[in-house]
Amino acid sequence: MSYSVFENTIARLLTDKTYLDLFQIDAQAALADLDLTQDEKLGLINMNPDQLSVAALSFRKKRSHRKTHVNVIKIFFTNWMRKRRPLA
Repeated sequence: MSYSVFENTIARLLTDKTYLDLFQIDAQAALADLDLTQDEKLGLINMNPDQLSVAALSFRKKRSHRKTHVNVIKIFFTNWMRKRRPLA
């Protein structure tokens, strides 16, 4: 069984909107070149498309928020460290 390919495919479906759109249009084509067993492919194909879309949207939204949050913190500390003067 090819767990890493299976897990990577699910991760890609959740994070890559273009790939999710392709998968929803033609799942067989989206999975054709992947090293997955027939059972794994069927498992992915048989996922509820509405639930997959909602999960992907939610995941992308959380991921986007996290990146923004991390970037704000990074910018704050970068600017703060530049403004600090060394103790003499």
